[in-house]
Amino acid sequence: MHRWLKANPLPKEAPEGGWGHWMVEMAVGEVVPAPSAEFANLLRELDSLVELDQGFGRYLSQITPLGKDRALADSQGVRIMTMNGAKGLTVRATIMVGLEEGIIPRPAGELQEERRCSMWR
Repeated sequence: MHRWLKANPLPKEAPEGGWGHWMVEMAVGEVVPAPSAEFANLLRELDSLVELDQGFGRYLSQITPLGKDRALADSQGVRIMTMNGAKGLTVRATIMVGLEEGIIPRPAGELQEERRCSMWR
């Protein structure tokens, strides 16, 4: 492994195409096995979602949350999630339970914005 790392140093900046493409490209052979086709596709897709000027460590830290967001956005059927977790997802209908008047919608908030969930954090 040490010899492989010397021959294949980590780039200081994100490679052209992104870190996911670089990881898939570097993962060949016995030292770094190739990822499954599904994981390789996820890594490549994440390149279009992450900031281009970030380091490798930051990219790695985003694999799980962005992969989870992508899976939720692509899933079919009923999804149960928090309002915060649903923010930014496109759905046909939403059913909200356990709401308390005076908290949601916020009394000072614009009703249209509250309906779009854009103000929920």
